[in-house]
Amino acid sequence: DDKSSKAPFIVTPPILKVESNARTRLKVIPTSNLFNKNEESLYWLCVKGVPPLNDNESNNKNNITTNLNVNVVTNSCIKLIYRPKTIDLTTMEIADKLKLERKGNSIVIKNPTSSYVNIANIKSGNLSFNIPNGYIEPFGYAQLPGGVHSKITLTILDDNGAEIIRDY
Repeated sequence: DDKSSKAPFIVTPPILKVESNARTRLKVIPTSNLFNKNEESLYWLCVKGVPPLNDNESNNKNNITTNLNVNVVTNSCIKLIYRPKTIDLTTMEIADKLKLERKGNSIVIKNPTSSYVNIANIKSGNLSFNIPNGYIEPFGYAQLPGGVHSKITLTILDDNGAEIIRDY
């Protein structure tokens, strides 16, 4: 949703150089204690990758060889979810608590828990659906369009990206 608001944390180091095929770690440090104590809070951690400039361009002015360099700046945003210590439900337990209700010609998926539910895919018969943002907020819902059959299969992602498949 909102990827531009100031979050109640800082990331260190704020700028770093990463060599090709290397890994690095970022540390997330809270700057306030204003996190919700009763439900999960979602923030976005956006990282920009800037390629290095090619130093050989100025040295090859008289060289017959022509090089074509394409530099691509990448922007990656990942969900950063703060989970209070009071929440101890597993993703499987959360999946079991989801409720599906028919509302007219459509189906509503209700999340009665204090956790975010990441949904990778929704299938009904030969139809496949996605929900906006790919998740349902704590105590929120998602409404599927018409044409949904009575049997629905949800593919839910846990904290490690593993798929949990549930038929409703």
